[in-house]
Amino acid sequence: MGQALVVFIFLSILSSFPMATNGLTIKLMRRDQVDLNLVPENLSIAEKHQIYADLAHSRALRFSEQAVMLNFMKSVNPFLNRSMGDRIWNDTISPKLSQLLDSMFVVPFTIGSQRYSTYLLFDTGSPFTWVQCHGCLNCFKIRGGPFDPRRSTTYRTLPFDSPLCQKQLRIRDSCGFRISYPTSSVEGITSLENVLFTTTAGPPMTVPNLVLGCATSAPGVTFGNNDGPHNPISGIFGIAMGLFRDSFMVITQYITKWKFSYCLPSWNAGHIQSNLLFGDDVKPLPRSAQTTPLQTVQYYLNCYDISVAGKRLNLDRALFRVRPDGTGGFIMDTGTAPTCLVAPAYDKVKEAIVLSLGRHMRPGTPVRPYDLCYSWPLPRIPQLPSLTFHFQNADLEIDFWNVFQTVQVSRGRKSVCMIMHRADIRAPNLLGAVQQANYRFVHNLRDQTLSFYPETCRGN
Repeated sequence: MGQALVVFIFLSILSSFPMATNGLTIKLMRRDQVDLNLVPENLSIAEKHQIYADLAHSRALRFSEQAVMLNFMKSVNPFLNRSMGDRIWNDTISPKLSQLLDSMFVVPFTIGSQRYSTYLLFDTGSPFTWVQCHGCLNCFKIRGGPFDPRRSTTYRTLPFDSPLCQKQLRIRDSCGFRISYPTSSVEGITSLENVLFTTTAGPPMTVPNLVLGCATSAPGVTFGNNDGPHNPISGIFGIAMGLFRDSFMVITQYITKWKFSYCLPSWNAGHIQSNLLFGDDVKPLPRSAQTTPLQTVQYYLNCYDISVAGKRLNLDRALFRVRPDGTGGFIMDTGTAPTCLVAPAYDKVKEAIVLSLGRHMRPGTPVRPYDLCYSWPLPRIPQLPSLTFHFQNADLEIDFWNVFQTVQVSRGRKSVCMIMHRADIRAPNLLGAVQQANYRFVHNLRDQTLSFYPETCRGN
């Protein structure tokens, strides 16, 4: 069913796209740039990092729960396969309510003929895109109100017998969707609508007939600390791996060509906007690029070891491997700010950094939420230690100032801390956005590969 269905979908939607369209660039923004109630500006640097840490732990737990429950579902039904295009997303495998709020980046969406402008959370762990709609029952508040499909001349509901319909829920003759949580759910009508994407690199671009969930019920769902009328976020923009028949990457494959790319600026460089590049907007890989395989829906990588200051730690590969019950693994994750490593790996990394700097200085007082900090200015040190992640066929070297950052300033003195955390042993290791800075990452979902190379990231 999988390949034939994808070909059928591709041919049925191909006529919707202008033939000149061969790429797409979307503005990518840090969530705390638009959601000021999530990380209020009057907080100290350390208090802001505590919020980033809480979101990171929540996200790691979400990935772990989803993996465990999907593994259970596959044990019950051995024919279940993520790549077959059937989204498995119900109350047995979905994240807890508090974990819906964990992604650190948003994309601006302009929807329909009435140009409804909003932000959606960018989530590589979710296969479906949805937005709250007018008339939604028991729903969260949104600045400017929800999307009203009655005011859009380009809005159409997806028929239940459409090959794009997941057949989860039937609402009269229309295709419905349901995303359930232990204490809440999101439910509505699967629709087709035009979406205008804005970019920092050129004029806006309209993508016609994007499959979009129009949420009409979302009891208990909120987006972070901003639970009032100033909340700017109205839903989820999901681009998980896999041939989900109603996913963004499948519906727009003529444009995206199964590829997307990003380059994140340094976390402490302020709110510099980036871009998500799709299809032919992704530049050809230079000779310096390295490539490693991608695994499963959440962008898992095969991580073999870590080096500090060029010296291998000889860690047990099992620390980064997905276990038979679905837990563990290693994920390249833009939704997390700090990197999270399982305790045995984290402790070895910390020990090696302390040893590398030990001839020149001693660790200072920890600054929550981090436990390895040094007072700045540092004494003269010949070379600050870098951190290298050794993946299958590729090595990602991260310089000292993308491992450590300023977390506290007091009386002219700074505390610089290692922006990493211990993760629960059952959770996956997450390589967060802080440590991804100043690299270009290229995801090729057709080949299931991740390529990367150094690049100065300044809004590109």
